[in-house]
Amino acid sequence: MAFSYTKLLQCDSYPQLKSNKKLRIALYLLTLTLLGYVTLAPYPAQVDPMKWSNFHNAIFICLSRPLFIVALMLLMSLLYTSEQALLYRMLSHEVWLPMARLSYAVYLIFPIVSATLLSAMPSSLQLSYYVMFGLLSYCIVSSFAAAFIVYILLENPIR
Repeated sequence: MAFSYTKLLQCDSYPQLKSNKKLRIALYLLTLTLLGYVTLAPYPAQVDPMKWSNFHNAIFICLSRPLFIVALMLLMSLLYTSEQALLYRMLSHEVWLPMARLSYAVYLIFPIVSATLLSAMPSSLQLSYYVMFGLLSYCIVSSFAAAFIVYILLENPIR
């Protein structure tokens, strides 16, 4: 029998999580604190790289990804188990249908687009937040555009 996280959240085995407002507020604050730490903690090192020692750098590298994933899982669980089921209603809306159809093609095309972009650069970059955000945005938009073309030319005629 396969474990289903959504079935675990849908069942009423956690009534205290749904009904206890103080617990939910504390968990929301914990989630926002973790996301804020992971997002904003490296900013002083970006301004002045000498402010961070190798120890600070190693701790952030080791903890940032697991903390980010834990915070996202906690946030999704809180939104999914809320009385209004906001996350469930939002993600099941018809607006997401075109992006859902393109998602697998984007998954396949994104590494090709990002590798092509990075290999076309004449030299390595000193990545700041703005440059990294710009490159990532370009790769995402380009991947969706390429996935749309692949969908029109290959996937849609086959259906």
